[in-house]
Amino acid sequence: SLILITVWLLTLFERRKRNRLEGLVAARTSELQQTNVQLARQMDEIRVLTQAIEQSPVAVFITSQQGTIEYTNPRSSLLTGRSAEQLLGYNLNALRPSSISSTKRKEIAATLACGESWSGELAIEYSDGRIIPVRSTLSPITGHDGRIHHLVLEDDITEWVEAQERRRRLVSQLAHAQKMESIGTLAGGIAHDFNNLLTGILGYSELAWMNAEQKMDNTAEIE
Repeated sequence: SLILITVWLLTLFERRKRNRLEGLVAARTSELQQTNVQLARQMDEIRVLTQAIEQSPVAVFITSQQGTIEYTNPRSSLLTGRSAEQLLGYNLNALRPSSISSTKRKEIAATLACGESWSGELAIEYSDGRIIPVRSTLSPITGHDGRIHHLVLEDDITEWVEAQERRRRLVSQLAHAQKMESIGTLAGGIAHDFNNLLTGILGYSELAWMNAEQKMDNTAEIE
């Protein structure tokens, strides 16, 4: 009887132990499945974001704090006229023309150092030396290792700048035409008034001449 009880207890303990292990395995398996689902979802999100960046119509650069280019998308090559291999490791600041003032450069550096984004108009030098006007947004980002990087988004605004210049010229031409029209109107008015005065002068002169021929007193007409 004691042996049976002992065997029964051992069996009970083994069964409980096995059930506990099975429960732990099931829980761990469920956790792994959830982790795999989350990982697959994250990988899909990364893949979508990567495709979006690669196909973006805006040039994307990721640089170090000093400006060394660490990543570019295909649009960056179109904007600069340089391949990805040429751009990687190159300093983005070296592609900025000298026309960008030191004041603006300091403003950008100070804004990024404060952890804020900067947006405005800049320019970048194409491989053939042409200066391309761009609308830029620069933002500080932190990597998984804690290092600070700069995300730079740049859009070619050459057509917009040319359209603005055409508009400026048209406005200037319109203002000049309006000015000339005003001058013409003023000159016409002056000529009309002068013509009226001249008509009176000529009329009195003719009367005075006629009276002079008749030996009459011209004092009243002349006055």
